[in-house]
Amino acid sequence: CVPSRAMMLSGKSLFRISEQLKSVTTWPMVLRDAGYETFATGKWHNGQPALAASFPKAKSIYLGGMSGQFNTPVSDVGTEGKMINLKSPNEHCSETFANEAIDFLQKTPKINLLQLTSHSNPHTTQGRHPKNSSTCITQKISPFLQTICPNTPSIMVNW
Repeated sequence: CVPSRAMMLSGKSLFRISEQLKSVTTWPMVLRDAGYETFATGKWHNGQPALAASFPKAKSIYLGGMSGQFNTPVSDVGTEGKMINLKSPNEHCSETFANEAIDFLQKTPKINLLQLTSHSNPHTTQGRHPKNSSTCITQKISPFLQTICPNTPSIMVNW
């Protein structure tokens, strides 16, 4: 996921960038500079500086490697770009990430927004959500998106 995310966010081949996105302008940075509100939640392994530059309001970010799916340690990007509010929610990490995504959408009045939600469970069968997390989370977020953006197709990518 690290190489694919680096390539997707930069638009460059992996052989032309650092996986940590050092000295790289990402398209979320470009959108933010154009007035978009950018937000991320979930796992992130491409370096904390690139996270803060691309998604300065990121919440419930898991910066580690593989972890258990419950009580996953997460933190938020603070106003100075540093990670703050370390916590381990007492729930499946997909629930934590989905709840942060929904909270962001409910509290963000802007039409121009970019949200990245990266679930950690596609890589493991251990600790799967009892309701099959990808289906459960898609069913939770998709109807919400349709209520706030009824004329916009809802696209869910479990990455």
